[in-house]
Amino acid sequence: MSVHSAGPARTGIGSRDGDGLGVVRIALALAALTTVLDATVVGTALGTLATEFDVGLSTIAWTTVGYLLATAAVLPTLAFATTRFGARRLFLGGMIIFIAGSLAAALSTSATMLIIARVVQGIGGGMVEPTAMTLTRRLAAPDRIGRTLGRFSLVINVAPILGPLVGGALAASGHWRAIFAINVPLGLIVLALCWRRLPRRTAGQDATVRTDFIGLALLTVGFSALLFAISQTGVRTTPAVIIGLVLIALVLLIGYGIRTVRADPASSPPLDLRLIRFRGFGAALLIMALVGILNYSQMIGLPLYAEHRGLHGVTVLLLYVSVGVGLIIAMPNAGRLSDRFGPARLVTVGAALLLPSTAVIAALGETLPLPALLLLLIMVGLGLGSVAAPTVSSVYRTVPAESSAHATTGVFMSVQLAAAFSVTALGVAQSQLPDQAGTIQYGLFAALAVVIMIGASRLPGSRR
Repeated sequence: MSVHSAGPARTGIGSRDGDGLGVVRIALALAALTTVLDATVVGTALGTLATEFDVGLSTIAWTTVGYLLATAAVLPTLAFATTRFGARRLFLGGMIIFIAGSLAAALSTSATMLIIARVVQGIGGGMVEPTAMTLTRRLAAPDRIGRTLGRFSLVINVAPILGPLVGGALAASGHWRAIFAINVPLGLIVLALCWRRLPRRTAGQDATVRTDFIGLALLTVGFSALLFAISQTGVRTTPAVIIGLVLIALVLLIGYGIRTVRADPASSPPLDLRLIRFRGFGAALLIMALVGILNYSQMIGLPLYAEHRGLHGVTVLLLYVSVGVGLIIAMPNAGRLSDRFGPARLVTVGAALLLPSTAVIAALGETLPLPALLLLLIMVGLGLGSVAAPTVSSVYRTVPAESSAHATTGVFMSVQLAAAFSVTALGVAQSQLPDQAGTIQYGLFAALAVVIMIGASRLPGSRR
């Protein structure tokens, strides 16, 4: 089935590999890689940083919490800001902020300075990654959306797996400042490549759009409060505070939803929830949220699973590499094939790979020989890649090009909430049921694969 028949016609810049913008797409992917790595690279270095600055883990943990909250505060504003100021300005401005924060973090002389620098990084990173995806979509020819976004999605899905490995290695070598310093030259390279080459105006940009300050406040505070509540569950924060934050967040978010639904059809809300009327958009958001759960749970859960099995050192690295190999093989190819067959079939195949591989790991657990486990993890990576890349492309096949910034924001907010929830849930499982945590995790993965199969029937290219 031709992809062009899967949804309404799209508009965009429509570039191809030989059009001179290939270097820009590479730079956008590099920017996304840098920011996603930075979001996950610090976790395994917290012990080293706590020792370096002579503070407790609860204090230094704010280097990750601060980054998370800063990103959460920025995300809800991006769709409006992209429409008002343009994706190019947002991307370049975000890169400058991110570079400045990285330099400050590398030069930090106290825990307070590092936490503040990480907040600055989070603001910049929260601007860069989504706008990089929006720009990548707008630089893609209509018949190459899957191919282009498949390559981009590979970067942002492999980076969370690489982050803990890179951070742990640099921290163990005593060069923790390099975790942040490496962002500076990489960021400057991105700026140099994109400053003149990025189109100054893209579809959907409207400098006259009015600011809905009430809507922005409801969405930003509500989303940030919910994310913070989820991330603090199971930590030292009391249950009453968590419940209070969740209730406040839900009231604000429901208020925002009602405000958006009742708004004038010609209005431009900060995040246009009315996009849900496009067939397949809601299913794509759900599937991307499940991909977030699968990906980030593995990032945190693999070393814990390995430790429970008595695996250490290079063997743990092999577990990560196995998943990464599957992703690297699947994502570019699944994206390319979705241009020809539509996303639905590829997502269904990916879920069909995830279901048996995760079910076997859950059922057999510690009895699996290491070679068999590695093969199954490659299969998990193949399944994840075959689900993620076509689903991302389906988001942009579903909505008009001028709404792509809203679609991107929706995807990133869904993934971030899902990732926070999955990491928290995994932490609770590890503390309450350490011997069964791996079985529970991969059993849940198998169940999620079934949900993905059902959701795939709503994506472009399905027979229904």
